[in-house]
Amino acid sequence: MVKVKKRSGKVEGYSKAKLIRALKKAGAKEAEAKEIEKKVHGKIKRSKIASVLTIRKYALKFLRSKNPAAYKRFIKHRKKRR
Repeated sequence: MVKVKKRSGKVEGYSKAKLIRALKKAGAKEAEAKEIEKKVHGKIKRSKIASVLTIRKYALKFLRSKNPAAYKRFIKHRKKRR
């Protein structure tokens, strides 16, 4: 199982539901969010620990081509949290 290192330094198990939920909040359709999650998981599955930033980078890469409007909202969401 892939572990995720959060910005706080805490390590937890990878949750596909969290990524799908975040993508949907940004405006991605259910099918788009699931497809992007599968692609992201495919990129990180060989890692023992993947950082949140790496997961976000891949999610943005795939989201940009699928749904540009959701891509922009996904970026803004992080800026609001800082």
